[in-house]
Amino acid sequence: KIESAKKKVTMMFTDIRGSTKLSESMDAADFIKMLNHYLSEMIMIIDSWQGNILEFEGDAIVVVWGAPVDNEAACWQAASCAIALQNRMEAVNRWNEEQGYPAISMGIGLHTGEAILGNVGSDIRTKYDMIGRNVNLAARIQSYAKGGSILVSEEVRAELEGDIKIDEKGTVRVQPKGIKEEVCLYEMTGCGNIKLRNKR
Repeated sequence: KIESAKKKVTMMFTDIRGSTKLSESMDAADFIKMLNHYLSEMIMIIDSWQGNILEFEGDAIVVVWGAPVDNEAACWQAASCAIALQNRMEAVNRWNEEQGYPAISMGIGLHTGEAILGNVGSDIRTKYDMIGRNVNLAARIQSYAKGGSILVSEEVRAELEGDIKIDEKGTVRVQPKGIKEEVCLYEMTGCGNIKLRNKR
């Protein structure tokens, strides 16, 4: 049994841009085939960076590092994973082109902070999930990310000081819905030796 806990974690939210419009314009079977191929590629990379996938919300993926097992490298692994995911989109779109499917792009948001984690549901159905203000903020950060980009919070930037690479032109100040104070978001282009190919 996984015990409920409040702990510091790094959260990643990803989402395909324009997926609703695509789902309406494509044949249903083709759309699901394209989506499942994309998800299988993303899952493989997330697993390789030891991310814990909490759920799929349509084409969106919610991942956490540092729970249920503590992980001192959580933030660094999450950032590296995000870059690997964006770099993989080139191969995903090559496959899409071969199948006659349209190219797709993905936005990613990363945030580090405390969240409540535990099994949520009932005796009939339950799932491991995370709840709290920082979870909501992580989801909001993703909503500001353009296709092909990775936006990170000030907390992530500070945690990765010395390793993270930022595109200053992509730095924005926003006040997400449900958040009292304005927050600064940074467009990450690299972490350590790993760099976004489209930003070189």
